[in-house]
Amino acid sequence: MKTTLSAKLKLHTTPEQFQALRSTQLAYRDALNFVSRYAFTHGKMSNKVGLQDGTYADLRQQFRLPSQMACSVPRQVGATYKGLWTKVKQNVQARNNGRTKKRYKGLDNAPKYVSPTRWTTSTAKTTASSVGAMSAC
Repeated sequence: MKTTLSAKLKLHTTPEQFQALRSTQLAYRDALNFVSRYAFTHGKMSNKVGLQDGTYADLRQQFRLPSQMACSVPRQVGATYKGLWTKVKQNVQARNNGRTKKRYKGLDNAPKYVSPTRWTTSTAKTTASSVGAMSAC
């Protein structure tokens, strides 16, 4: 039997350390928005491998992200798009079955990550952790 332990820790940082952490958070958020726009302009793609192939070099160079973070950004954006596509498909089915007349508008615009821990679409706000499991690429 496998047991997983989680701990919530509070970091006591110096002002310099806090600034470095904050700049990393903001770079990560900006990278999420960059990849989200890329996915939207390339057919609202949710393929994590395709997103990584198309954006990895830019993430490393433009946002100065470490390699592991540059690998997790496309995975997170891909998961967001996959969830939105699922909602679109469920909405189409509900409309065809007569359960609703409203069209789901979650993919009308690229999802925008507005803080280090939240993303929104133009029609609904949803939270998603930006600190996911970071495994090797």
